[in-house]
Amino acid sequence: MLFRACAESLASKNASRLAAMQRADKNIDELLADLNRTFHHMRQSGIDEELFDRHIRLRSAERRGEMMRLGITPDPGGFELLIF
Repeated sequence: MLFRACAESLASKNASRLAAMQRADKNIDELLADLNRTFHHMRQSGIDEELFDRHIRLRSAERRGEMMRLGITPDPGGFELLIF
């Protein structure tokens, strides 16, 4: 009888440990997925920002070229308002 009680206690203890480890494993997987989403979102935002900046610089250069062909001197500071 005492052996059975000890065996059941040990089995219960191990089951609790196993459940805790499974919850921890699930939490780690969820955290990793969240971190990956955050990383990819930040990376894509940086790419989008760089592309937008390059597009603006290209349009600005094109606009300055058009202005010079028309004999208009562009703003030397380069901060002219461009309307697309």
